[in-house]
Amino acid sequence: MPKLGLSSPICLCVLFTASCLGASTVNYQVTAVPGGLPGQPLFRYSYYLSGFDFVTNQELDFVFPASQFGSLSNGIASPGFDVDLFQPNVPIGSAGDFTALALSDLGDVTGPWSVDVVYLGDAEPGSQSFFINQFDNRGVLIGDPVSGRTKLLSTGGTIPAPDSVPEPSTLVLAAIVVLPVGLRWAFRDASTFVSGRHR
Repeated sequence: MPKLGLSSPICLCVLFTASCLGASTVNYQVTAVPGGLPGQPLFRYSYYLSGFDFVTNQELDFVFPASQFGSLSNGIASPGFDVDLFQPNVPIGSAGDFTALALSDLGDVTGPWSVDVVYLGDAEPGSQSFFINQFDNRGVLIGDPVSGRTKLLSTGGTIPAPDSVPEPSTLVLAAIVVLPVGLRWAFRDASTFVSGRHR
């Protein structure tokens, strides 16, 4: 029987499919919004989620460093989420947060979500850190009572979105198309190998 290494078509197809189905990413776009002040332009972050599976009391938290951002406003998330905005520099030096808490098991959510921000930097706003936290039924952040560490389910950084943001289903469809082709290629090579041994 032929050996299938990591470079074989079947393995590459399986890895490609797994990456399409299992990766959790947040793409973002930034657009200028009228109404900013001199030296404090107003921008809108739009977020596109892929690969998230939200359960009750799970929170997605986008972080806005106090050195780069002023006020946050107009936070919007998908239906079924409770949105909160925590302003940068309240208290002094602390980061701001745009948070969305799932009020029930919502499963796959794609967005778009958005929030308006006053930007204090020199260039256009860029990528951010985000966190996924889990709360209990009382609204208390789950953590280790000894160390005080919160139950951080995941963390990552937002990624600039392409000009047209593909739906998550696009990647899945691509995997469905590519996987059978790779399997046919792999089994063709395998049958060639077997027939060659029996000549």
